[in-house]
Formats: sequence, structure tokens, C-alpha cells
Amino acid sequence: MTNIEADSDKIVREIGNLVQLRRLSITEMRREDGKELLSSLLRLTNLRDLSISCIKEDETLDLQHSIFPKHEFLTRLRLKGRLERVPQWVTSLQSLRTLQLDNSRLKEDENVIGSLGHLPNLISLILRCAYEGETICFKVGGFRKLQRLELGQLTRLKWVRVEEESMPSLRYLQLVGCKLMQELPSCIQNLTRLEYLGFYEISDELVHKVQNLDKQSEDYQTISHISQVCTGYWIDGRRSVAEIDVKSKILIIGGTGYIGKYVVEAGAKAGHPTFALVLENTISDPKRAAIIESFKSLGVAFLYGDLHDHQQLVNAIKQVDIVISTVGGDLVAHQVKIIAAIKEAGNIKRFLPSEFGNDVDRLHGFVEPAARLYRTKVEIRRAVEAEGIPYTYLVSNGFAGYLNYFLNPFGDSSSASPPRDKIVILDDGNPKVVFSKQEDIAAYIIKAADDPRTLNKIVYLRPPANTLSYNEIVSLWERKIGQTLEKIYLPEKEVLEKIQGCLPVNLKDDL
Repeated sequence: MTNIEADSDKIVREIGNLVQLRRLSITEMRREDGKELLSSLLRLTNLRDLSISCIKEDETLDLQHSIFPKHEFLTRLRLKGRLERVPQWVTSLQSLRTLQLDNSRLKEDENVIGSLGHLPNLISLILRCAYEGETICFKVGGFRKLQRLELGQLTRLKWVRVEEESMPSLRYLQLVGCKLMQELPSCIQNLTRLEYLGFYEISDELVHKVQNLDKQSEDYQTISHISQVCTGYWIDGRRSVAEIDVKSKILIIGGTGYIGKYVVEAGAKAGHPTFALVLENTISDPKRAAIIESFKSLGVAFLYGDLHDHQQLVNAIKQVDIVISTVGGDLVAHQVKIIAAIKEAGNIKRFLPSEFGNDVDRLHGFVEPAARLYRTKVEIRRAVEAEGIPYTYLVSNGFAGYLNYFLNPFGDSSSASPPRDKIVILDDGNPKVVFSKQEDIAAYIIKAADDPRTLNKIVYLRPPANTLSYNEIVSLWERKIGQTLEKIYLPEKEVLEKIQGCLPVNLKDDL
């Protein structure tokens, strides 16, 4: 970094001769030299990093002129000093990744923030004593790549509002010294990727609100998706930090089943206090030993209970915030007992019944025995809604782990791999189906469970690349094994005859 004190107009003019500079820091800038500086900067086309500071705190950086530096490589910019408005040339920096405005004292104007929101590659924005308005609104579609936002010493700021689809990539938000703020940023739930939210040197009212959030409150719902929420002060030159526990406690019922074990793992890895409801004899069951040990290694807590013991269910549910059911087969109908326990407990902010598979409210023409299971799932949905329980239904379509069943509809589904000689294709093999890995489905279940946008909604997993017809899946298998299979196309009538009274393995088994 080359540091230059711009204490005369001659020095400012000579800056333009340093055409090979990549990093430049200019201090002691005077208002009257602003236009001359812009003329010099026109020649420094290789700049990557630029810092400009005023000679004194109340001096204005006069950088708003018709002269228009176009630095196509500039990635970092810091301006320290009063600004009458954001210079137009700043908003045209296509490669800018980091912008820091110190002591800018910009007046309240919605275009102040909006003009910066169009910088296509901005990742970090730091505003310190940079804005004198009472409200900052991050508009729809702005700051598409922004990951880090720091608002510091905005002494008149009272409200921050985040509109939907603004800052979709933001992961870090810190507010320091904004002492007039008494409310959480409005619509912060729209920042779905936010991982850290920090409040430092803010009002006692806001600190108290953040530290004492009722988990049933609307404020809690808006920040419950954030991994880390902190408050703090500077005491004797050191920062004192208190971390707020906002991660929802999640209970998985059916956690040792097929999809359940993935959901338990996903919850623990996402940092949620994760609980698995198990029978007491499950812990010592040799068949479940590997799963139990893997849960223990992830820090999963076990709650003993039986789906058919109402009081045990109530006691377990009272210890958590979210209940996820992954039971399968005949137990799907018994979810009415979970619903009754949730209703009595009265503390659950979200219930995800055992759904997965298809959207049962949109299925038509299904025949027995599968139709019976789908009717039961519809009944469970209606029961949840009738009791007024907050819910999310997750429609994951097919499990990738069931591809072998899919390619062995009437053969040996216990085989380690699909057929290698001949294969039965249902009807003409053209209808498409969606498959997703169980790990991905589980990750989305956990995210959906705590996302305010999914409250009382249906979430669909439909990766376009995973949407394939029977014929396309068979073709992929043929390419993998390097041979062509004999294909037997089974007409619809024969399919219906074969499945009567025979529930497919993936519907019989515990999910």
C-alpha cells in the first residue's frame, strides 16, 4: 500500500503519474482538491484498493463531479469524510467487493442505500457514522451478493427494514452503537442465509428484548433461523459478549427408521439441540446399536417414550420447540396421538408430520393398497389443521435409496443392485418421477422446520436434474454397467393385477 498525504494541490496532481499503482491510501484530503483528485484517479487504471481520508473530521470529501473514474479492477474502497451524497462513480464500480464509508454523515434519503444496492459484486458493506437518517430500508432485489453488513454509530437510526429478496446472500449482520433502535430489524426473517446477528452498544430496551425473547413470540420466530445471536458492550477496552440461545430444540419421532436417522443427523449437524424419542429397550437393541452410537457421537439426546403413551409424549414434547415425525407404515395413522399430545403441551411452534413422498392432496387415480396410506396422510393433514397446530408439509418425492425397489417392482428388491440382464418397465416408461438423496431431503426438512417462510405451507423438493422417466433411469443404469438390458414392458392392466393386495416394500417399511 502506498500512503500519500495530500497536503497540497501539487501532490494531488502528481498522484496521477503513479499509473502502475494497485493499492493507494490518500490522507489529509481537503475539499478544494476533490476535483483535482478525480482527474488524477482517471489515470490510475490498475487500482485494486483505494482509501481516501479527509484532513479533519468535519471536512467534506468533494468527489461528486462530472469527472468519472472507471476503475474496472477496483475491488476495495474506503472513504473517510463527509459526503453530500454517494459519488456517482462509486455506484458504477462493477468489480467492487468491499465498501467502507466512515463519517460520511449522509442525509436521510432512500436513494443513499438503494444506489449501493446495484453494485453487482459487493460482498462487504461497512457504514460507520455514515448515515444520519432514522430509517434504512433494503429494497427488493438489492445487494444480491452481499454477505457481510456492519452498521456502526448510526446515532439517529431507529428502524431497519429488510424487504423480501433483498440481500439474499447475507450471512453476517452487526449493529454497533445504534442506541435509538428499540426494535429488531423488520422482516429480518427474509434473510434466510443469515448465520450471525450481533448487537453491540445498543439501547437497554433492545438488549433486554433480545435476551428475554419468548419462544412463542413473533420476534423469536423472525430470528430463530439464525445460528448465532449476540449482544455486548465495551467494558474497560474489552468487549463483553453474551450469546443468545435461539436455535430451536427439535424432537424427531421415528428417528431410528429409514429417513428418521438422516433427519436426526441433519438436525444435530445444523447445530440444533436434537432429541430422539425412543423406547427404553431401543438403546440396548443390538440391531440399533450402530445408529444409537452415531447419535451419541453427534450429541443427540434421547427421550424415552411410547407413541401409545399419551403422558410420555406430552412430557417429551414439552421439552422442545419443534416436532418432526418420520414414522412409516401402519404408524402413520397413529400420528393423531402426536397431534393430541402437541395440543395439550401447547408449546410447539412447528409440527412436520410424516409426509415425504407425494403431495397427498393432489393425488388422483391411485389404487389400493397404496391409496389407503395416502388417504391416511390426508386425514393427518386435516387433523393438524383442525387443531390449529403450526405445520409444514415437506413433499420430497422419491428417495434415491429406493431406486433398487423402483427398478425391481416385482423382482428381488433385496438385491444389492438393480437387474443386469432384463428389466420390467411399467406401462411405456415415459412418466417422470423425482428422486433426491436422503441426506439432502433431511437437510431441507431441518431448514424448513425453522424457516418463517414455510409456516403453514407445503415445501416441494423438485431438483430438475433429478427428474427422470423410468426409461431414462434404465438408460443411465445401462451406461453405468456397460451393457444393454432386455426390456419387458408391462401394460397398465397387468400392473394393476400384480399389485392387488401387495403393498410395496418402501410403503410397508418404517420410513
